[in-house]
Amino acid sequence: MSRRGSPFVPPLAATVHLEASTDNPLPICIVGQYKCGTSWLLAALSAHPELLGVRELGLLQACCDRGGESVSLTEIEVRNRLLFQSSAWSHGNALERTLAREDDSAEVDLRRPLSIADLPPAEVRRFYRRCQAASSPYALMDDFLALIRTRSPGTQAVVLKSANQAGFVDVIHQWRPDARVVVITRDGRDASISAQQYKKLMEDMPWFGGHKPFQELLRDWVSVAKIVDRHHRDSNLYLLRYEDLTNDFSATLGALLSWLGVRDDQSVLDDIEALTDFERVTGRPRGSEGVGVVRKGAVGEWQTSLSSRQKRAAWKLAKSRLEAFGYSESGEVNPLPRPEN
Repeated sequence: MSRRGSPFVPPLAATVHLEASTDNPLPICIVGQYKCGTSWLLAALSAHPELLGVRELGLLQACCDRGGESVSLTEIEVRNRLLFQSSAWSHGNALERTLAREDDSAEVDLRRPLSIADLPPAEVRRFYRRCQAASSPYALMDDFLALIRTRSPGTQAVVLKSANQAGFVDVIHQWRPDARVVVITRDGRDASISAQQYKKLMEDMPWFGGHKPFQELLRDWVSVAKIVDRHHRDSNLYLLRYEDLTNDFSATLGALLSWLGVRDDQSVLDDIEALTDFERVTGRPRGSEGVGVVRKGAVGEWQTSLSSRQKRAAWKLAKSRLEAFGYSESGEVNPLPRPEN
């Protein structure tokens, strides 16, 4: 398959090796964009034998209260809600059910993103107590990494994912200068349609944020895209595209794995692709409608979903941001532009 859309690999790729600079595992942070394939990317990295993934959790938002240039610890009510109630990592009564277990007899599949229920109850209790007594946001996030690694003590890196944390890139590097930050983007027109449909399916979930019209969702995509583009130009993150991962999974994921400093041989890539293939995961063909986080997996859905007037309005609104990531008015996906510096 063609590799013309393969992502730009920052210069760091030639020298980086997967090695944490502290006693805690290295954080690999997938920070966006929303409805652009972050769940798929998390599943792919979690399936790597050297990495341990965590289900969706806004760890930075849960721990870090940003006031201007300073970062302080969030109020205890905020961090308890975000860490233990309103995320895919822990929602409903998951904390209570986990703490109620006396033993650690659960058989855990380490090649999928972990939830709080997958962790040793004694270690969850210890982390919960640390959360209540925390005085530093960065120390609390270190404690979280340590908690996750109790399930697999030899793991050198933990993959964290939240689709709306692009604004925390600077905070991540303040916390851990060695952290790897990854963004997966997608044609904003497709992302906005997907977000609109997804919100209809998530009305009863604790993380539901309300409905928005297409134009407002596209504005949100543009706002985040500006942040992503700025950090990409400064080589502060690795950027890849949903379309490239769809059209050439091995080349696109392989380049990312090389940048992360983990195994990227073809056998690993084939194994990951088999484990995370759309049809295997969903039981339906790519492009077919479904219910849940993995909705449709379509590329170019906007071309049949939007009217001619809506297409013109969308291009006018998002033109500069779409072009910055290689997207065109007609729908052709051009190579991802390299940062100027």
